[in-house]
Amino acid sequence: MSTKSGRALSPTTIRLRGIALLLVMICVGIVLSMYATGEFQNKFRVTVNASTIGEGLTTGADVKLNGLSIGKVRRIDTVGYGEQRIELELEPNQVVHLTDHVRARFASSNLFGATAIELIKTPGGAPLRDGATLSIGRDSTQVTVSDVFSRAGKLAATIGDPEVIGLLRLFVTNARGIGKSLVAFLNAGRMLRDNQIGPIRKYLATGAEISGAAESMVPLLVAGVVDLLEQAKFLGTERNRARTKRAIAGLNDKLLYPLGDLFRTHNGQFSKIAATALDLVIPVAVSIGSIAPAVDRIPELIANIRAAFPNVAGRPQLQLRIIATNFPQVTRSVGPNKVAGR
Repeated sequence: MSTKSGRALSPTTIRLRGIALLLVMICVGIVLSMYATGEFQNKFRVTVNASTIGEGLTTGADVKLNGLSIGKVRRIDTVGYGEQRIELELEPNQVVHLTDHVRARFASSNLFGATAIELIKTPGGAPLRDGATLSIGRDSTQVTVSDVFSRAGKLAATIGDPEVIGLLRLFVTNARGIGKSLVAFLNAGRMLRDNQIGPIRKYLATGAEISGAAESMVPLLVAGVVDLLEQAKFLGTERNRARTKRAIAGLNDKLLYPLGDLFRTHNGQFSKIAATALDLVIPVAVSIGSIAPAVDRIPELIANIRAAFPNVAGRPQLQLRIIATNFPQVTRSVGPNKVAGR
């Protein structure tokens, strides 16, 4: 290589020019790369402190608002067990309507399960500023495909547990009996539906009244339990427990054991007494049970009596209906034209 004067360039000059050209090319490449990645554009940066891990979230993932992409995930740092610090880059013209009350959560960016950050607008608050910090709590709902697959995997692992498999085998073995039980249950439900007297609302109202009564009894039960616990303090010492044991033993010796011997010795006599008592009680109970139907039929009896004694011209008369078809002598004595077969 030579100059215009025809003199050849020295090796040092050639090396310097090559290094300069290389540096220029590197600088141009860096500038073009920064321009392509938007480093020269005005960016709006927000930090998200997540108390849970966004499964499948990577650098460059979308940041969405109302389903539209308004930025990218710039950086992800792990700051503790199950916690992340995520730096977002948003387009300034897309966040003018956001406030510091905006909420963030993990969501699926597309049908194929790519995880993204979704911003949810909430009313109120001051305008969102550059460098603001948002948070994703542990109770935040994740609507990502990765999370769905993860939960499905946990469910499959639970179903594959030997105890669950044993339970399923038990159902399969007793499928016929379970089927009969279900059929009987459905038949009982159908019978209740066909013989339903009142609306279900009435039964629910009755159940509500019963539950109200039970609710009023709860304080009494609690007070009874508290009193029982207070009285149980008596058995807290060894001396009182020994006294209680001696009292129970004395009750057994003085009452229960002699009473058992009495029944064992005179079992035949007690059987006769019980049989005689049942012979007296059962007819009396049956008679008492027949009182209610008889009382219910009193209005019908009174109505029949009134129908048999109508009031004609201010005087009650007795009406009789005689069927004389099988009594020709009565028919002849009364006359066929008057009786006409009756």
